[in-house]
Amino acid sequence: MRRSASSVAVVLVAVLAIGGCGRSEGDQPVVVPPVTSEPTSSGAPSAAGTPSSASSPRGSATGKPGDAELIAVAVRYYEAVNRASRTLDSTELTAITLPSCQGCQAQLAFLRQAASNRYDIEGGELRVLKRRAFEDRTPTTASLEVEVSSTRMIVHDRRGNVVHEAPPQRVTQQVDLVRDSSPWQVAETLITKRWR
Repeated sequence: MRRSASSVAVVLVAVLAIGGCGRSEGDQPVVVPPVTSEPTSSGAPSAAGTPSSASSPRGSATGKPGDAELIAVAVRYYEAVNRASRTLDSTELTAITLPSCQGCQAQLAFLRQAASNRYDIEGGELRVLKRRAFEDRTPTTASLEVEVSSTRMIVHDRRGNVVHEAPPQRVTQQVDLVRDSSPWQVAETLITKRWR
């Protein structure tokens, strides 16, 4: 079944938020207030506390993960998004995200639709500019603040027609991570600020 360009645009709206949830109002950045770092009923953290000011490269004796470990997971997530956009193969991205991650699922839906329709995604490359882990973390939950930029994205159908364009963007996201007996997975991405 072929989808219209307008339905693609609707799906892209979620993806153009660079995998996060949020909305902008006027030209002012939207700042989402933090909520508690208590796990939700799904077991995923619901938000973060205070950003870390001291660097803790490795986990502590309490089993809490260190900044370097958490940052590596976040960078791996954005690299997986880039690879999936280039190849339209979402296997890796699916493996490192939870089904409950709304921002992740919006990206995955777009990638699956693009693959199904044999679209070509030009640009849209994500680059991590800044990152820092929040102090509120446990051995199984953690959150980071990540500033990300994206290049201009153009989506072409199989005939080469442009079905959507998106300008470069820069956002700050909160990335919530969770793990049980498996490696860290992205539990949610939330846009906390849009740069204009």
